[in-house]
Amino acid sequence: MIKIFGWEKCMLGKVSEARDDELRVLKKRQYMSMFGWAVKITLAMKQALTASTVFSSLVVFENLQRFIKATYRAQPPPNEIGFQHASFLWSGENGSDGAATPSGRRFMLRVEDKLSFERGCLNLVTGPTGSEKASLLLALLGETHFIPLGPSSYFLLP
Repeated sequence: MIKIFGWEKCMLGKVSEARDDELRVLKKRQYMSMFGWAVKITLAMKQALTASTVFSSLVVFENLQRFIKATYRAQPPPNEIGFQHASFLWSGENGSDGAATPSGRRFMLRVEDKLSFERGCLNLVTGPTGSEKASLLLALLGETHFIPLGPSSYFLLP
């Protein structure tokens, strides 16, 4: 939408400022995380903190963290905006509303994982020409037909 209305110059400052803030927060988070792991390792093992202990423990903790996140996925909060395991068609399942492409193929936008947008914040949709940014925005507006890809599929609109 920014490109459509020619707001690139106006938004560049806001985006740059938001990105700088994000990088500062990420850097702080990484330092705090590293410090936290060092303290946990030292307390748990009751030993001196050596490089070999730190690196081997980090690998174990990262694998445990991935496993826990994959196993215990929470349901989306009710005020979330986004999609999970969803596909969107221009036409209905039977294709009766005439929205097929000129080549006769049916267009389908697929969201294989989870895609969410933060309410009340600047959310960017970027990509090269033809990467279906406009289709994603139309899906957010409810202008396309939702087809679930599995039992955990959902789409939550604003």
